[in-house]
Amino acid sequence: MLYKWTTVSTLSTLLANLVLENKHTAQWPACFIQRLSPDIVVDCLLPLLSVEEVICLRRVNKLFFLLTQEPIVWQRILRRLAIPTPPLSTKFRPGVKLPDHEAEELVTRAITVDDRFRDANTMLHTSFKLAIPEIALELKLLLGGKYLVASVARRRNTGRTYALAIMNVEAHESEPKTTAALSEDLESRAYCLDAKFMRYHGEDGIMISHVRRFWSPDPQAIGTEYELDEQPQINLDEQVYDAYSGEKYPQEFECECTFISIVDLERAMDPHAKAQIGARNIFRPVRQYWSALRIYDPALYSLHERPHVSFTEQPRYTLTSQPPDRVVFLPIESDTAPSVLICNKIQARATWMHRVRQLRVLPGQNQVLIVRTVYHPQFRNEHAIELYNLPPKGRTALYTSNQLVFLTRDGVMRNFHLSDFYLPPTYTVSNNQDRYPPISIYMVANRPQTVLHYLLWPTRTQGTTDNANWIYDLSGSIVPQSGREADSDINLRLLPGVHRALVWGHEFSDRRESPSTLVFQRYICRQRGPPRTDWQDKSQEPMLARGRKEIPQLNIFAYLQNVNVNTFPEFFEKGIASISWDESIGRACAVCGDSNVITVMDIAKTDGM
Repeated sequence: MLYKWTTVSTLSTLLANLVLENKHTAQWPACFIQRLSPDIVVDCLLPLLSVEEVICLRRVNKLFFLLTQEPIVWQRILRRLAIPTPPLSTKFRPGVKLPDHEAEELVTRAITVDDRFRDANTMLHTSFKLAIPEIALELKLLLGGKYLVASVARRRNTGRTYALAIMNVEAHESEPKTTAALSEDLESRAYCLDAKFMRYHGEDGIMISHVRRFWSPDPQAIGTEYELDEQPQINLDEQVYDAYSGEKYPQEFECECTFISIVDLERAMDPHAKAQIGARNIFRPVRQYWSALRIYDPALYSLHERPHVSFTEQPRYTLTSQPPDRVVFLPIESDTAPSVLICNKIQARATWMHRVRQLRVLPGQNQVLIVRTVYHPQFRNEHAIELYNLPPKGRTALYTSNQLVFLTRDGVMRNFHLSDFYLPPTYTVSNNQDRYPPISIYMVANRPQTVLHYLLWPTRTQGTTDNANWIYDLSGSIVPQSGREADSDINLRLLPGVHRALVWGHEFSDRRESPSTLVFQRYICRQRGPPRTDWQDKSQEPMLARGRKEIPQLNIFAYLQNVNVNTFPEFFEKGIASISWDESIGRACAVCGDSNVITVMDIAKTDGM
């Protein structure tokens, strides 16, 4: 945790003693528990109570009302909850004292998110519209649900210009709900956004990674001669990212990392302090990487407390050429060459085409988890999950996987998703977990239209008991959870989480960038554990007197009752162009095609108990 309180706050102590003193002065009958010091009540008695009992005690009198609002009371409850909870941190600047009610708010959110997702009739608690000056193209909500990063476009007489923007979702006017977005102009559209709280050269802030693309200015890049003015008259920024232009007109791709200091961000968003920093740009480009190969799925991570970004470089496959994918690990703080991993082909399938579909770096064990598809020329494709060692610093290495498990050999998998659990450097796990959380593996198939879900559970290394020695091991730890088959004409899309997910779909024939939505559902994992003795079932909740709601066995996929064509007509008419969420607090942000209005949806209760 960031801070450790050993006694109750001075103000609450003074007020509590004053209440007791007034009672004795007036010779009021006081129960024996009120004769105890506030420290004893907070440190010895309240930790023995459930959440409901603490709330009931709050209603007894002013003394217990004050004592049950102590932050340390709710921080202890957070650490003891078995329900997945957000990391305990400040919603403001990392390193400053927590607001008094934040811990209680996190408990409220954790319990209500868990209850609502386990309810067969899941509903949103609240929602509101947030208008920004620019058109939002892609969204990324940061941990905690306060800051939202967006790739935006501005309308100009000569066309569109593009920028990166960041905004405070919680700082808006009441009516109409509008917010100012801080932005940085870009030469072209930003794709594949990722953003995390990270530390850059010892400074706390937000790291943003994105990919841009350009027509290649080098005619020799493909060995053919053509003049630059012969480039196709096509605006790449108006095309989907996967659009291919042909070998005659090559493209270049740039992965850029931008850093924003938390101190500068808060000053820029503070109307009183904004005049002090003037027009200084808070966006600091810190690392660029150029490639002639298409860059997919950049993901930020921290290795040895240093920021890095990983992504896949994928060449175009042909019938005669099948070059391997390159997995790049790029350090952000230095200009050293990146480390590159080339995955060796699986034995007995060396003549088949292999493609990396998704990856997740596991910094705690210096390995990377990779999902690959093996394309069979005649039969069904095979999908495997593998563990590789990270390559040496600044070197290119051809590795064979340490472990390999085939997930399925059926279906045409269109998309793969891996959940991403990470902790910023100034954050700490809220509840006292005895192990790392599982990694969720989602697969979206085309034929038939299906969502499959697996959990990769962590394994404890032999002879150890502390949390740092839990690792992800593929042997006997991948457990199928559930699947959903949709109508044949519905194209399913998914927003992944560790324990939960949001699923929506549109007509399979609708090829627009923002197709009209037909279904919008929530998914809750059944939490099936591995057949091992070291796995502990956390389906029960000792901190709730009523216990934890049971997972519905027949409605793990269920419609959000108040998300329909009447309440959100823009979703079902214009479609969802981009959506991002923070699973731990139950907040999702979505935007429709060619719109500057962001819809903020809260599944959890947002106020205190």
